[in-house]
Amino acid sequence: MYTIHHRVGIRDVGTDARLTLGAAAELLLDCSYFQVESEREFYRFLQEEKVGMFLASRQMDILSMPSYGTELDVTTSVYDCRNVYGYRNTMIRDGNGKLCIASHTVGAFVSMITGRPLKLPEAVRDTLIIDPQAPEMEYLPRKVAVPEGEGIVAGTFRVDKYQIDLNHHLNSSQYIISADRTLPPDFTYDRIRVDYKAQARPGEEMTVRHWRSGTLLTVAIEGAAGRRCAVVEFSTRG
Repeated sequence: MYTIHHRVGIRDVGTDARLTLGAAAELLLDCSYFQVESEREFYRFLQEEKVGMFLASRQMDILSMPSYGTELDVTTSVYDCRNVYGYRNTMIRDGNGKLCIASHTVGAFVSMITGRPLKLPEAVRDTLIIDPQAPEMEYLPRKVAVPEGEGIVAGTFRVDKYQIDLNHHLNSSQYIISADRTLPPDFTYDRIRVDYKAQARPGEEMTVRHWRSGTLLTVAIEGAAGRRCAVVEFSTRG
């Protein structure tokens, strides 16, 4: 298990002095990438063979949003790695060890040269620290279904250069942030699922569409010609 420590700062919170969804997603992402760098043989393979890791899905269960000034421990561990996919749990706890946010991700290994999925060699996979711990959350399916119909256009945005990460595509947390910004003021949630489908391109005009059914709201983020890049589902647990 790999851990980073973080104190919730002014840039992390909204007007309610609570950690924002976007800041939480970025903390989860940071911890995961630092853990990858700590796996020396694995990280060397990624660098030398020009292999990228792209999220296929993320699930976030929110038990509570920490407030400004709270000391946090963000922990992550890989619990399985098969063929072209890696599976990890990442948790955010407060200074007392109370679980605030539980996250589960599935990532794919992709050749940065060909753009195609790449099977991780067994010799490299065997160097990874695998922690088959019992999950602290309910694992839901990776795919997020989109309701029938065209939905309602809830917003648009252009992919800006500050949203592009070191893999030269729209940072995975930006899909969550962009979807969250379009939610109705009266809508509440404590669970998010993201189904990543295609990479948004720098400068691309994106359209955000909504389908709402009671306490469940599905958001599709689409690029040029309706190319669907991600589907984000907001709901309540239980």
